[in-house]
Amino acid sequence: MTSARPYRTPLTTEDALAELERVAGTQFDPAVVSVLAAHVRDGLRVERRSA
Repeated sequence: MTSARPYRTPLTTEDALAELERVAGTQFDPAVVSVLAAHVRDGLRVERRSA
């Protein structure tokens, strides 16, 4: 989702997380999506603080 492909532009991290959350419960396990999103967003906060 976040990698460039010849047929589409990459999504931002936030857009990719939003898409995962949108389909949680139908395509992905909601508990897994929740944990993944929390870890990714926590990492983004750390990155932004360090910049």
